[in-house]
Amino acid sequence: MLKQKIGIMLIVLLAFAACTTEKREKKPAFDISNMDLSVKPGDDFYSYANGNWIKNTTIPEDKSRYGSFDILQEENNKILKSILEKAANTTDAPQGSSWQKAELRIFQTLTTCKMKLHFYIR
Repeated sequence: MLKQKIGIMLIVLLAFAACTTEKREKKPAFDISNMDLSVKPGDDFYSYANGNWIKNTTIPEDKSRYGSFDILQEENNKILKSILEKAANTTDAPQGSSWQKAELRIFQTLTTCKMKLHFYIR
């Protein structure tokens, strides 16, 4: 039940993120600059496909691995954080508006989580 509520809350937040009017930097789905074109694909395809990315990217000290999906997750977390902060700071949202509904839903979910946590700690 708790996972469902958190899932619903994330879906609502992602819907708000899709409706935002802010312009974000559009990134290509496939970036050729990460390839090392000096290597022949028949000789070493891994170096050909990933060579420049490996040369130019450093793995953070606190991670044992780091890839494009980790970067994507970090960027998505930043977007979600900004949405949550905006929802938390919106106190003058009109009654029945999307922001007011999101604020209420977040409050209800956090209250439920807090109550369940209190129940399990006892």
